[in-house]
Amino acid sequence: MGDFKKLIAWQKASELWRDLLRIFTVRAAREAPGLRGQILRASGSVRSTLAEGAGKRSRREMKRFAEIAYTSAKEIEDQLLQGRRRGS
Repeated sequence: MGDFKKLIAWQKASELWRDLLRIFTVRAAREAPGLRGQILRASGSVRSTLAEGAGKRSRREMKRFAEIAYTSAKEIEDQLLQGRRRGS
């Protein structure tokens, strides 16, 4: 389909991933390490899924990958809310 780096969604996902990485690197790794790792993996997954979708041949396939990335973004939102409730 095209160059994934031109996708605004990929650019925003990259910003989120970098911000989360910076935030969680500053904080002690011992604070909720499982949740921390899960959030970082999910945020990296959003970027990678969008990049993979951009490599597909049809809009239909790209849409499917975008939907997968969207569900990963919702997972991140839930995990961040979970961390807030835990005080992590």
